[in-house]
Amino acid sequence: MTVLGKIGVGTLVLLVIISSEGRWLAQLLLQTVWSKANSVGQSALQKEIRKGHMNASSPRLNLPSHGLSKPCLKFIHIPKNAGTSIEHLGKKLNLHWGEFDDSLRCRNASRCHQTLPIYRDCCWPRKTTACSLWHYPPSADAHLAAVYAQCSTFGVVRDPLRRFVSQYFWITKAHHEPGPLCDREKFEAYANRTLQRLLEDPWIEDCHLVPQVHYVASHSGQRLCDHILHYEKLRSELSLLLKSYNLFDAKISLPVSNRGGAACPVEALRMSAALQQRIRDFFHLDYELGLGA
Repeated sequence: MTVLGKIGVGTLVLLVIISSEGRWLAQLLLQTVWSKANSVGQSALQKEIRKGHMNASSPRLNLPSHGLSKPCLKFIHIPKNAGTSIEHLGKKLNLHWGEFDDSLRCRNASRCHQTLPIYRDCCWPRKTTACSLWHYPPSADAHLAAVYAQCSTFGVVRDPLRRFVSQYFWITKAHHEPGPLCDREKFEAYANRTLQRLLEDPWIEDCHLVPQVHYVASHSGQRLCDHILHYEKLRSELSLLLKSYNLFDAKISLPVSNRGGAACPVEALRMSAALQQRIRDFFHLDYELGLGA
């Protein structure tokens, strides 16, 4: 926690006590720590985004100029962005992406705990928190980043608010909670509880809510993901990408996995403006990257 050493623990405690928005000051400090900022709110990554060096909203894909006969293409799985569907599509194309990529390694890998139904190693950013190896952001581990860097990479980004709602549906269904899922009070209770937990540990829920920017860029703003696809235009952009690598097969379509919230769009939840702002605050780097409305 190098930032705490710079501003002083007493200063942090005082800020949290005297400010009515203390929790969100703590959240911003947490994200600054993660981004290895030189000062609060002014990380090297933020500077690169603001310069326009990292802009995920660009409509053009960073495609090779011609098809490759022996493609080397790895998939960076950003959770809740159709990653499982893409991994199974890759399997049909005889490509080992994400969950099926045995080459992935991280510095602190060891067996997953029993709460994750996974039979491979997990990455452990904390002693009590584990993430599936293929869900771990490459910006958090140099070993993992080096594995991805052996090939060209692609990943899918999404509006942060809709991604958060998708996670709500996924985890609520996974826990078999009774009653309707498309319920404003139930969602807001989950959202408030989860946002508070994220302030204490951003790796919770199998890294499903790690800000997307940490999958596509390093802390210094170096781009880690060569091809950034958009969830809202996934089929067309993925087809274009696969064609550029001579991987396209018209007989194989993108399967649908983990369909969450399809019967209840974000608008139907009628979440309060205050809650929307809290979600935007936590994922502010994603919004600066050009994701979301």
